[in-house]
Amino acid sequence: MLVGTDGSDSSYRAVDRAAALARDAAAKLVIVCAYHSASEREVAAANEALGDEAYQVVGSSPAEDSLRTAADRATPWAPRTW
Repeated sequence: MLVGTDGSDSSYRAVDRAAALARDAAAKLVIVCAYHSASEREVAAANEALGDEAYQVVGSSPAEDSLRTAADRATPWAPRTW
């Protein structure tokens, strides 16, 4: 079973539901988060528009953090795979 997350509350609820379904079906749960590296111009625009919240959209760290959080939420429900 595949579930995506972007770090939002609604995506974490999807992770919770998918983890429960995977457990009930004895299926493997795969959690994914897509990102693409940003150009210097995109980073500057994000910093200007988002201020202190820009860290959430710049670089791979936000995607990795989202995956870790999602995996931690799913752990009680299904084996960890990401």
